[in-house]
Amino acid sequence: MTAEHRKTPEDRDDFTKVVESYGRPFYSYVYSRLRDHHTTQDVVQCAIIKLHKKWMADPETVEKNRAYAFTILRNTVRDHLRTQRRESGISDRPDVDTPDTHPGPERHAVARDLLERALGELPERHAEVFFLRHYAGYSPSEIAELLGLGTATVSTYLSSAKSILRETLATLDY
Repeated sequence: MTAEHRKTPEDRDDFTKVVESYGRPFYSYVYSRLRDHHTTQDVVQCAIIKLHKKWMADPETVEKNRAYAFTILRNTVRDHLRTQRRESGISDRPDVDTPDTHPGPERHAVARDLLERALGELPERHAEVFFLRHYAGYSPSEIAELLGLGTATVSTYLSSAKSILRETLATLDY
């Protein structure tokens, strides 16, 4: 890319529009994975900083390619989870809490713990597609666009994720 096409810090309004278009979907996706408001904000801000760096060099890629922007976001979430796992010394997947062995008489609390545990058993790509569909509310075609996959592939991941969840929940004590 030639220097005359590069963005400068004075083009701040242009990047503000980019942030406004990606802000809510970014937050929804990250919150569905981390389930913590403050951590979600931190991770989204880190992703936006990375996006800004790329935007300064190649604005068209960032503005027109949602899959690229979501790749940056997914990688930022993965980095956060790896760091969290490394710092805590936990060898299991860090994005799922281990259920309390005595959750009390509230059956819905037990069910929620079991579901979170089962979600932690999903392969990473299955989990991403499942979260985008059932937590962030994206349609399969929107997910396909965000992740750079075919709609049929997204449907396959969703179906497979549901089967894995069914099998995992059947094996867990309830």
